[in-house]
Amino acid sequence: MVKLKIIFDFIQYRFLTKNSSSLSGTILQRKVSTGFTVIELLVVVAIIAVLTAIVLFNVSSYLNKGKDAAAKANLATMIVNGAVWYDTGASPTGTYNLWITGAGAGAVGYVGPYNAIVATGYAVAATCNTVNCAATALAWCACIQLKSATPTTYFCVDSTTKKSETTTACATECSQTSATPGLCL
Repeated sequence: MVKLKIIFDFIQYRFLTKNSSSLSGTILQRKVSTGFTVIELLVVVAIIAVLTAIVLFNVSSYLNKGKDAAAKANLATMIVNGAVWYDTGASPTGTYNLWITGAGAGAVGYVGPYNAIVATGYAVAATCNTVNCAATALAWCACIQLKSATPTTYFCVDSTTKKSETTTACATECSQTSATPGLCL
């Protein structure tokens, strides 16, 4: 009989009143939780913050690697553009390698790769084998600093179709005063 009383009290407590005070002392009353404690919320927020930091760090490194790959491809395209530019009988004249930047007469069709590289936040260092890229220039060089590489790495292309990654800075890599001016070292 006592067991039936316990079962009846439990059913009454659980399904009928939920706050019944007629329960006998044989069944423990369950405390009903109304929410989370501050400590529980702080732990969850801390875990989410740590996971977010890890994901953001990885995503930013992948974005930089993608930008580096796009910039390298655009520099490689500049090799083809340079060959076409020379085949048309034009020469890079002026204070900068104008076929690269598109400021030279007739160079407008060649600036796509340069503009794409600059638009992604890279600085293109370019030079020729003659001072101020005079009309007699026979060689040119273009270089960027990569964003994702550690230690600091640079990517260089030149008119001989050389493509190279190096730790030598662009100012030295594409120098008019080097042993091979206008070419990647």
